[in-house]
Amino acid sequence: MNKRAWIKIIEAFFSILIIATALITVIQIEKNNKIEDSSVVYDNEISILSYIQLNQTLRDKILEIESLPVKIEDMSFPNEVKNVINEKIPSFAECEAGICWINESCDLYRDETSRNVYAKSAIISSNITDYSPRQLKLFCWIID
Repeated sequence: MNKRAWIKIIEAFFSILIIATALITVIQIEKNNKIEDSSVVYDNEISILSYIQLNQTLRDKILEIESLPVKIEDMSFPNEVKNVINEKIPSFAECEAGICWINESCDLYRDETSRNVYAKSAIISSNITDYSPRQLKLFCWIID
C-alpha cells in the first residue's frame, strides 16, 4: 500500500514539472516576440529621425517654427516633415511626433497607457544663419 502512495506523489511531481516547463516556454516565446517588436520599432524610428536630421530642407522647416511645442496634428507642424514621417512609418505601427525646445519635455499627447510606447528623439540644432536647437520626438506603438 505504501508504494502506491509514493508512486502517486512522484506522478504528481512530474505532472507539475511538465506544466511548469510548458508555461515557462510559452512565457519566454512571448517575451522574445516583444523584444523583436521593440527593436524593429526602434530601428524604424531611428531611420526616420536620421533621415530628417540629414535633410537640410526638412531641418530648415523645423527651425522656421516660431511657437513651440508643436505636435504633428497642429497646423504649424511642417507638412514636409509630417509627410516623411507618415510615409516611413511601417504598416504595423502608429506614430505621433512633436517638436519642442531642448530644455522642455516633449510628451506624448495621447493616452496610450494600455500599449507599449517606443520613443526616440533627435536634435535639430542649426543651419548656416540660425542657432535655435530643438528636439524632434517620435512616439510609436504597435497596432493590435
